[in-house]
Amino acid sequence: MTSFFVKIHDYLSSLKRNRFVIAFALCLLVLGVLVTFGFSALVRLVIDHQVALRPGGQSFGWWSKPPVEPFIRLYVYNVTNADEFLNNGSKPILDELGPYVYLQKWEKVDIVENDNGTLSFNAKRVYIFNEELSGGSEDDVVIVPNIPMLSATSQSKHAASIEYYISTDLFLIEQKLPYEEFGLMYGKNSTSRDRVTIWSGVDDIGRYGIIDKYNGFSHLPHWSEERCNRLNGSDGSIFPPHISKNTTLFVYEKDLCRLLPLTFEKEVDTRNNVPGYRFTPTEDVFASVEKNPDNMCYCPAGPPCAPHGFFNVSACQFDSPILLSFPHFYMADQSYREAVEGISPPEKEKHQLYIDVQPSIGRTLN
Repeated sequence: MTSFFVKIHDYLSSLKRNRFVIAFALCLLVLGVLVTFGFSALVRLVIDHQVALRPGGQSFGWWSKPPVEPFIRLYVYNVTNADEFLNNGSKPILDELGPYVYLQKWEKVDIVENDNGTLSFNAKRVYIFNEELSGGSEDDVVIVPNIPMLSATSQSKHAASIEYYISTDLFLIEQKLPYEEFGLMYGKNSTSRDRVTIWSGVDDIGRYGIIDKYNGFSHLPHWSEERCNRLNGSDGSIFPPHISKNTTLFVYEKDLCRLLPLTFEKEVDTRNNVPGYRFTPTEDVFASVEKNPDNMCYCPAGPPCAPHGFFNVSACQFDSPILLSFPHFYMADQSYREAVEGISPPEKEKHQLYIDVQPSIGRTLN
C-alpha cells in the first residue's frame, strides 16, 4: 500500500513539473511571437523613416542626385531604299545602326519642399556620347521618316473645318508644331521645363514617390475617361516600400502620356547579389480594344483604334501620326514586322521592358 501512495506522489510531482515545462514553453513561444512581430514592425518603422525624402537626409541625397550614371543604348533603322519605297511602293529595306551609347547624368533641380508633404522639382538630364562603346558616330547620316512633315500633313486634314469657321467669321485657327528643330532626343539633354510634384513619404509612406501634380495638374487632358488620365504613379526610380508579389506598380511615361501598369514576373539577383523583384508590363497593356476593351479610353478619335501591340500617341504628340510599340514589335502582330525587311524577330530577353526593384525599400536596381 505504501508503494502505491509513493507512485501516486511521484506521478503528481511529475505532472506538476510537466505543467511547469509546458507553461514555460508556451510563455517562450508567446514571447518569441511578440518579439518577432515587434522586431518586424520596428524594422518597417526604421525603413519608412530612412527612405522618406527629408531634405538633408541620405535618401534625399540619393534621390536628388543619384550616385549611379547609367548608359542608354539607342538603335536607328536606316531606310536603304527610300527612293524605291516612295516612287514605286517597294517594301522598305531597313538597316539597324548602333548602338549609339550615351552616359546619363540625372539630377533634380529647383527643389521646393511644400507644406502638404510633397516636393516639387525639375529634372535635369545630361547625355554624354561614348564613342568607344558605340557602333557608330554622331556624324552618321541616316534616312528615316520625316516626322515633322508627317505631323504637319496630319494637321492639314482639318483644313476643311478650319475654312468653314473662317468663312463664317467665327474665328481663325492656326495650329503650329511647338518646335523649329526636330530630333528624337531633341530637348532632352537639358533641364526639363516640366514641373513635377511628388509625395515625399514623410507623412504617408504609402504615397512615397507617387506623382501628385505634373505642371500643376493632377490629371492629363488627352483621354476619354478619368481613369486613363490619372497621374498617380511613379517616375520609375522609386516606389512605396514593402512591395509584394501581388503589387501592381504604375509608372508615368511622358512620351506615352499615360501610366504603365507593371506586375511581378520573377525574383532576381543583381550583379551585386542584391535580391529583387522583376516587374514587367501586363500582356494586354497595348492590346487592341477587341482583346482588351479597357483600352478604348486611349482611342478618343476611334474606332478604328491602334492595332494589337501598338499605342497611338497622336492625341498627346501634337496630332503626329505615330504609333509606338515595344522593340522589334515585341508582343505585337508580327505581320507588321514582316511588312519591312531588316527587323529580326523579337526576343523576350532583349526586347522586353522591365524594372527590377528592391521590394523592402522600393528602389530600382536597374
